[in-house]
This record gives sequence, structure tokens and C-alpha cells, in this order.
Amino acid sequence: ERLSEEEIAGLRELFKTVDIKNRGVITFGELRKGLTRYGNELVDTEICDIMEAADTDTDVTINYKEFIAATMPLNKIEREEHLKAAFTYFDKDGSGYITVDKLQRACAEYNMEGTLLEEIILEADQNNGRSN
Repeated sequence: ERLSEEEIAGLRELFKTVDIKNRGVITFGELRKGLTRYGNELVDTEICDIMEAADTDTDVTINYKEFIAATMPLNKIEREEHLKAAFTYFDKDGSGYITVDKLQRACAEYNMEGTLLEEIILEADQNNGRSN
């Protein structure tokens, strides 16, 4: 899967922030300082594990490509969690489906009753109401 341009820009800025010496690579010390600055309280062994997992060329630093590769799964997990939470919000009975009725109730909670929900469902429903 691909990251959006905004996500890539955000990760690029994060990399630049952690790459204190602006060398294009992140050392263990820079990673530790960067993680601490952003509120993470990992112990050195955990940071070492991150370095080893991300450092695919085994040069004891993380370059930009390695950094992106290591952080992409985290972004995907976060997006999936948000999508699941949003789906669960609409699927209050846990049926696994969001119907027009469920959308209407959710929209009524936010005074959005004039929304054309049936058209939205028709546009989003890729299997025309079938369960497979």
C-alpha cells in the first residue's frame, strides 16, 4: 500500500527532526533523543530492537528509506484502527453492515437529517447489498 503525499511529507519532516546532524541517517542516539522528545519512554533495548529491525543494510544507522519502511506498517495499523472505530460507531448492533437506517440515526444525532443517505450508500456499496 502507498502512503499519501501528506503522510510522506509528515514522515519526511519527522525524519529531518530526528536526524539532528542532517546527515541523511539516524543513529541510535538520535533515535533515542527523537523518541524521548515525542513522549515515548522506550528503554535502550527496545530502541536497539527498532534500530536492528529498520537497519536493513546493517550499517548501524537508519537511512530515510529504511525509516519509511519501518514506519509504514505503524501508519497502516493506525488507519485501520480509525476505520474500524468509525465503522463500529455506525454499526451499533454489530451486524457487520451499515444500513440507511443506521446512517439516518447517526446523522440525526448531529442534525444532518437532510443528507441524501441512500445515494451515498448506493455509491459506496460495492457488492449491491450482498454479504460476500
